[in-house]
Amino acid sequence: MELKKYNANHTQVLKINQIVRTISETHKFDKDKLIAINTSDVENGVMGNGTLTFVDELKGQFKKTIVKDDILFSEIRPANRRFAKVTTKNTKDYVVSTKLMVLRKYNEDVDLEYFYYCLTNQPFLDILQRRAENRIGSFPQITFDLLSEYAFPIPPISEQKRISSVISTLDKKIALNRQINQNLSNPQHSQITFTFFFILKKYKIVYSTIAIYLIIVFSQIKGLFYRNLPIHQKR
Repeated sequence: MELKKYNANHTQVLKINQIVRTISETHKFDKDKLIAINTSDVENGVMGNGTLTFVDELKGQFKKTIVKDDILFSEIRPANRRFAKVTTKNTKDYVVSTKLMVLRKYNEDVDLEYFYYCLTNQPFLDILQRRAENRIGSFPQITFDLLSEYAFPIPPISEQKRISSVISTLDKKIALNRQINQNLSNPQHSQITFTFFFILKKYKIVYSTIAIYLIIVFSQIKGLFYRNLPIHQKR
């Protein structure tokens, strides 16, 4: 596997609202029953089966429609990792709680998988959790406006796809590792350690694009997430 040297000159820094929009399309409720998706049905990248419910018995919070490749992201307590990407093709029977943000990518220069990894990595969730806890209210909550204050480094699309492909492969190996050993004392820390161990051992890389961006995605280094552009002011 040939890896190109990292070139910062080819990297953009885009705010989240320059990559995705928040979607609040109300369902038509044109069927007797719909599958209700609540925050409890979404966890750590997996959207559960939901609850098949008569429309007239749905709670008022169930309003939103979804389509394939939307990202569901909970407004409440980001540290709980209530997020998932919609993978089902037939979404007409689903109705989603308003407590879940529905994020839909519109920027063609950004790979969906790459953005998804940036959005859902633990250091960024920790940042959002701290912001949510500082909010005046009954529980820690974020909004799309708050989310849009943050930005991610966006390399050329070919690099994004290469990075997301490597991380996806690693995620599968991590999942297998977890199945073998269900008693990890700290799964998040173990994931980071396993990721870097595997990469350095298999590819022997230090100053490659993938190494740089895996550090961005998995480490809490200064300048990991950028606010108040431009990037060169973040020292």
